[in-house]
This record gives sequence, structure tokens and C-alpha cells, in this order.
Amino acid sequence: MGHAVRSLAALILAAAILICGNGLQNKLLAVRANLEGFPFWQIGLLTSAYFVGFIAGCQQTPAIVRSAGHIRAFTALASIASASALAHAIAVDSVVWVGLRVITGFSLAGVQMIIESWINEKTPNRRRRGGRARHWSPDTRPARRDRWRGLCRDRRAASRKARRRRRRRSAC
Repeated sequence: MGHAVRSLAALILAAAILICGNGLQNKLLAVRANLEGFPFWQIGLLTSAYFVGFIAGCQQTPAIVRSAGHIRAFTALASIASASALAHAIAVDSVVWVGLRVITGFSLAGVQMIIESWINEKTPNRRRRGGRARHWSPDTRPARRDRWRGLCRDRRAASRKARRRRRRRSAC
């Protein structure tokens, strides 16, 4: 197991950085669109355009990999995804941003599919479960951590409010 993980460590690290960066971009684009004065329906369209591209990327990536190979397809799609992320700063227009989000979704779907196929190719069948668990751990860890932080924050805020109420009651 250790050999399979070590051989794929760079790939898993790249996937973790890509997934975290994409999550950050999803949140920041909605905030930036609000600051730019986009109507809420356009912000909703902007955030859902990513998934339109993601679906198209899932359908088209196998053909891209067959024609160009894993390494070239991964490099091209990762470059397109990073360029489209940077292009949001150039043009502040909702129509352009929707198109860029479709391109980002397409590219990241392809990148994630290629990462999955590399992991499946490099990991022996009897060890595949552990390799996939290590691959998805960076993907789900931020979401789990944020969920627990939110719960803890809510509990702390609730306990502070309860302490204040008790102090007020005891002071009366």
C-alpha cells in the first residue's frame, strides 16, 4: 500500500490543491459578483454554469484522453482551468463569467477523471480501496472540517448567550 501511495503522492497532492482552489473560487466568485452588483439570479446562473460544464466534461474527456493520452490531456485541461480562473479578473461581465465557469467545469471534470484513471491504473486491484480513500480524503476533509467548525461555533455562541441570560437573571 505504501508504495502505491508514494508513487501517486504528487498526483494526490495536485488533486487536493486543485479541489481546494476550486472550492475557494466557487465561494469567492459569488461574493465578487455580489460586490459587482450582479442580480441574484445571475449569481445563481453563474454558480450553476460550472456544473453544466462539469457534465459536458464528463462526457467528452474519454475521447480527449483516447486521442491525446493521459499526460497531455491532464496538462491541457489543467492549463485551461487555471487560465479560465485567471480570466475572471480581466472581464467583469456576467455573460463572460458564465462562459468561463462552463469552461472551468469542463476542464476540472476532465482533470478529476484523469486523476481517477491514473489511480486505478497504478494501484493493484487488491489495494485499490485504500488508494481511493487517500485520494478522496483531501476532497472531503475541508467540507467535514468546516461543517464541524460551524457546529462548534453555533454551540459556543449558544452557550455564550445562555451565560449572558443567566447573569442577567441573577443580577435582577
